[in-house]
Amino acid sequence: MKQLNLLKSGLEVLEAEYLEFMNYELPQYAKENNWFMQNNYSFQMVILDNIFGSNYETRLIEGIPPYLQLKETELKQAINLANRIKTYGLPYLEALNLNSLSWRQKI
Repeated sequence: MKQLNLLKSGLEVLEAEYLEFMNYELPQYAKENNWFMQNNYSFQMVILDNIFGSNYETRLIEGIPPYLQLKETELKQAINLANRIKTYGLPYLEALNLNSLSWRQKI
């Protein structure tokens, strides 16, 4: 994998890392720990909402995958939040989720 990454641009490497977290690492970790949130869409929503400080869907173009619209700094922030979720666990995810629900006027 590392050898293949040498052929990719920095942005492509970050996009691949983002997708790995959203589609595999976080959902798998959540299932193993029996968390309330386990699907990739929910993790993406919570992480992107917290990066933008609002409902991310109001900031990005509908119909284009969000990761393709993120700037390098935003991808790095998303990856950082994903790492923090794994490091700090469910209480950290719950706090991020409360932010997201608030911005979406669900609470």
